[in-house]
Amino acid sequence: MAKTMIQFSDLVDINGSEKQIAWANKIRSEAITSIRSSLLGMQRQVQVGKVSEASANKRVEALLTVLNRHMEASWWIDNRQNYDDLIANEWHDEMSKES
Repeated sequence: MAKTMIQFSDLVDINGSEKQIAWANKIRSEAITSIRSSLLGMQRQVQVGKVSEASANKRVEALLTVLNRHMEASWWIDNRQNYDDLIANEWHDEMSKES
């Protein structure tokens, strides 16, 4: 079965002060909530045969690579207003590498 959801256990720990980590984890949680709708759409595409499980797995692994690249709390805090665009662009770039 395709891995079309991201669990918090899949993510690396964030580095920073205690307050920074708490804030960054909240921001990252919001990012994942936002991303889940895209992943649910991909899951539906797998179920109806429009996307292969292998392709879906590659997409999720690429997304995890992008999310786990940002281990510093400061990245999440500094980019809290535009993380969605940054992550989307990095995800696209990561998928391009794997093609």
